[in-house]
Amino acid sequence: MKIQRAKIDSLDKKLIEILGARQRAVKEIGIYKAKNNIPPLQAARFQEVMRKSVEAGEKEGLSAEFVTRILTAIHEESLRVEETIKTSKQ
Repeated sequence: MKIQRAKIDSLDKKLIEILGARQRAVKEIGIYKAKNNIPPLQAARFQEVMRKSVEAGEKEGLSAEFVTRILTAIHEESLRVEETIKTSKQ
């Protein structure tokens, strides 16, 4: 059991690192969108990401509901970051 907990701890750390890398990419996109007057929310893009992620999640044994909740939370944070960038550029 100790080995499995250590594995989970390591995977959790990697998840946070990946989320941090994703947010850095979001900031770059947010700067581009702010400079080019593009709104933060791109609904069609989000729906496509969601569809692909649900499919990929199902292959990993993850429920569509779980993947949707996670991606919605990530997307909301990304929009918050982009909106902050947009308002700071005005």
